[in-house]
Amino acid sequence: MNTKLFKLISSLSLVALFIAGCTPKKKDDNTALLAILASQSSESIPPLLTIVQEALPTTLKDTSYTTSTRSTSTVQDRFFKPGPSNFRDRLSKVDSRVTELRSSIPASCLIPAANNYTALNTAPSGNASFSFPMTLTCRRDISSSLRVYFGRDTTHIYLAEIQNSTSNEPPTIAVLAKINIARNDLEVHQISRDTSGTFSWVQIKANSVTRTFEISNGSDLTASSGSNANYTGVGCGVQMKTSSSLAYASGQFGQSASCPAASTSCSNATGSTFTDATGSCTGSLTTFSTLVLNQTNVGASTIKTMLGGIFSFTGFPTGTTF
Repeated sequence: MNTKLFKLISSLSLVALFIAGCTPKKKDDNTALLAILASQSSESIPPLLTIVQEALPTTLKDTSYTTSTRSTSTVQDRFFKPGPSNFRDRLSKVDSRVTELRSSIPASCLIPAANNYTALNTAPSGNASFSFPMTLTCRRDISSSLRVYFGRDTTHIYLAEIQNSTSNEPPTIAVLAKINIARNDLEVHQISRDTSGTFSWVQIKANSVTRTFEISNGSDLTASSGSNANYTGVGCGVQMKTSSSLAYASGQFGQSASCPAASTSCSNATGSTFTDATGSCTGSLTTFSTLVLNQTNVGASTIKTMLGGIFSFTGFPTGTTF
């Protein structure tokens, strides 16, 4: 080819690339781009605890309360104070883990993909059919007994942390979470197991825009005293739902082999302690979207097999390790 013609074609090609918004790339451009994407992707995993805190009414945001005998206060004492059933402490630990891993999470971990795992696919008795499909495309093995998974589909980000311990300290516990892309709505399932094979299941739903929060708990542990007395949370199975100003609780608020009769309570939730608000909890505040969990259905053999499979990583996708 004529030398002048070759130079002209080359020059025109460069001009065309410039006009199109493209420039010749250096060999390390892809590496830099992936690093940027990874940073953006990991930053898109919102803190679980932040969404919960923003959804809670004033009474439940704090960590110190006045003790009362109300059913709502029983939930408050068990779930929102330091102790084995304080779910906020566990969510905080998961958030800390994500922060630790943030710089190493590949961008590919949060590229939308189809659901590929359903950890919870059997509904406890008393509920309609239920499943919790997740997208888990990447995992980090913190140790032989502790794994963290990440992934997303077109509407949600998914996060799972599973710790299978040989003792109660550290606990054998799993947190399975999905957070919407808008970062204001989440659903979390926290499953724990003690050394005797007893399971406790907590489901949480929170929306920081509508300022609504739900929690449901059940365990098959029947001890009312002794070293495992506080393991189950509030006992035989309860649910609580809150708005920005009210808290409604329903269930069997006791922890013993013989469960007490079910009761309900409606409370103001804007001060430093719950006060009576009988008659104020109506409509959607008394209708739960969380599972009904109790000693019997959490203790059913099919449920225990399903929950045990989480800690043995049964069916978990291999995913990309990082």
